[in-house]
Amino acid sequence: MNQHSRWMRWRAILDGFEDVNQKREYLGKATFELSGNYDCRIDMSYFMGLSEMAIEQLVGAVLGQEPKIDVHEDMLDFLDNVDGAGTTLLEFDETAAREALGMGIAYIGVDGPMTMPNEAPTRLQELGAGMNRAFLTLYQAEDVINWSTDERGHLEWVMIRQIVSEQGSPTEDRRHFEQLTLYDRESFRRWRREVDENGSAIGQSTDFVEVPIGNPIHRMGFVPVFPVYGIRRAPMVGDSIIRASSRADLAAFQDESWAAMARYRHANPILKLFSDEDINKIFSGNVVRLKKDSNVEEDMEYLELSKAALDVREEAMKRYRMMAVTLSGVNPQAVPDSAGSTTGESGIAQRVRFTQTQKNQIARFSSKFEATMIRVLGAAEMWIRGIDEPSGDNAFQIKSTFEVTEADDLVRRLEKVEFGLIPSETLVRELMKQAAAKLAGDLNPDIAQQIKDEIDNADIASMTNQMDVGA
Repeated sequence: MNQHSRWMRWRAILDGFEDVNQKREYLGKATFELSGNYDCRIDMSYFMGLSEMAIEQLVGAVLGQEPKIDVHEDMLDFLDNVDGAGTTLLEFDETAAREALGMGIAYIGVDGPMTMPNEAPTRLQELGAGMNRAFLTLYQAEDVINWSTDERGHLEWVMIRQIVSEQGSPTEDRRHFEQLTLYDRESFRRWRREVDENGSAIGQSTDFVEVPIGNPIHRMGFVPVFPVYGIRRAPMVGDSIIRASSRADLAAFQDESWAAMARYRHANPILKLFSDEDINKIFSGNVVRLKKDSNVEEDMEYLELSKAALDVREEAMKRYRMMAVTLSGVNPQAVPDSAGSTTGESGIAQRVRFTQTQKNQIARFSSKFEATMIRVLGAAEMWIRGIDEPSGDNAFQIKSTFEVTEADDLVRRLEKVEFGLIPSETLVRELMKQAAAKLAGDLNPDIAQQIKDEIDNADIASMTNQMDVGA
C-alpha cells in the first residue's frame, strides 16, 4: 500500500465512514452476495471506532491547557487572527495537531500580503506601506506532492497542490482550479488550470498557466513551510499514531457490518416454501398469501438461522475493539480482572500501562510541536516586524494535563511527608521546590527564582512542626 492510500484509509476512519462511497470501498461485496443484500448491508453499517478518540484525547492533553506564548508586542494582534479569517493561534494549532496526529504529518505555511511587483521591494518599504501582515495556512498531508531537502534535512523547495473554488458573484457559476504553488528559500510561484468538480481538466489543453501573484520574493532565506509530525520517521516523512489501531478499527467495522446483516435476518425471518406445482404469485409483507390452484400440496415454514455465526462475530468485534484500545493508548474504564483485559493484567495494571503510554506520546509530541511553533512564530515575526531574521525572543510553552496532574501529586506527597518519620529537611525542601516549579510554570522567571530562594531560606523544621500541630 502506498502512502496516499494509507492517508485515504486513515481519513475515512477519522471521518467515521459517513460517505457511502467510503463504506463501499472498505466493505467490499462478497463473491456470492446478492446486490440487494449488499446495498442493505451498507445501509445498516455504522462505524464506531476508537482511533478518533485516541487523537482527541491526545490533542486535549497537549493543548487543553492554553500554551504560554511570549511574542513581541507588534505580534499580539496576529495571535487573535492568524489566517485573516479570525482564527486564533490556539484554534489553528488544535486543527494542525489533529491533522498531524491522524495523517502522520501536516504543514504550516507562513506568508504575507501579495504586493504588486516593485511596489514594495524591500522589507522596510513593505513595513512603511502597511503590508506587514502574516498569514498561516494549514496544508494537509496529501497537499505536498514534491520537495527537496539538503544534506541536513532542511527544505530547499516544496511543491503544493490544492483544488480551489471561485465564484465572483451569486449569479456566476462556481469555477474550480487545480493550483500548484512552488516555494523555495527566496521566492514562490503559482500555476493553475481549470478542472471540474472531480478534479479532471476541462477543455482540450491540460497545461498549467502561471498566475501573477504580485511580488514573488519573500527573502526569508528558508522555505516558509513547516512540517508538523505525528511521529517523525525522517525529514518530511511522518507516521500516524493510529497506524496500528486503525487496522483493528477497520476489522471491527467489517465484522460489525456482517453482524448487522445477521441481526437483521434474525429479526426478519425468511419464509421457506415447498410446493409440487408452479406458483403464480406470492404476496409478502406483514401477512403472506399464495395464489395458486387449490389442489396443490404445500408446506410452508420460516427459515431458522443458526445463532452460532452471530455469536462468533460478536466475540470477534469485542476482540478487535480491545485491540484498538491497546494499540491506540486509549485508557479503558477497566476494573480489576475485568473481561476488558487484553493482556491478562488487572484493570489497575492496565490503567497504569495506558497512562505511561499516553504520557510518553504526550511528551514526545509536545516537545516537537513546541519547537515547530517557535519556528512558525519566528517566520511570522519577519513579515510583521519587517526584519531579516527572527529575533529569537518568541516562546511557545505547552503545559500538558499530565504536568498539571504531576504538580497535584507532588503537593499530596509533600502533605504526607512525616518529618519525624523521614528526618530530612533536604527531602522536604526539594519536594517543595518541585511542586512550586510545576505550579508556577507560567510565572515570570524572576518570580520563579524568588520562590526557590524563599524555600531555600525557609525554616523547614518549624513549618513541619506547625503542620503536625495542625493535623
